[in-house]
Amino acid sequence: MKTGIEIIQEERIRQVSVENYSDQSDDLESKGEMAGAAACYALNACGFSNPHILESIRPPVVSKVRIWPWAEHYWKPSSQIRDLAKAGALIAAEIDRLQRIKERLMNEASCPECKSAKGHKLKCKTGNDKAKAYQGKLEKQYRQKGGA
Repeated sequence: MKTGIEIIQEERIRQVSVENYSDQSDDLESKGEMAGAAACYALNACGFSNPHILESIRPPVVSKVRIWPWAEHYWKPSSQIRDLAKAGALIAAEIDRLQRIKERLMNEASCPECKSAKGHKLKCKTGNDKAKAYQGKLEKQYRQKGGA
């Protein structure tokens, strides 16, 4: 019997090879769409009848929040395990997208003090405080572009 990780990995491979999703197409989803879609599939797997429209009651207002990010024809609920596999694969794709952002930021940037690049690693010879400040600046840019 396959493990959950194996099933999720197979689903991600299927998304790439059959549905033609790629790093490039995933990178266009910069507003959390893949995470939102994953949440919908996970909610569907645990019994929500309409997970892509969440109703939350916040007295005195009833509000509906749409979390399904794409057109309705992309919503393809299935069995509990298939929905969880889709959710896991979408989460993995979103994590990969965020990691690519972080890697690009770290590779493109250079320290204004020592001019080192590729991760800097807080080893700036001009002083640890400046290196920490630089590292903080990179982390802020990463979060602004959707990173955690």
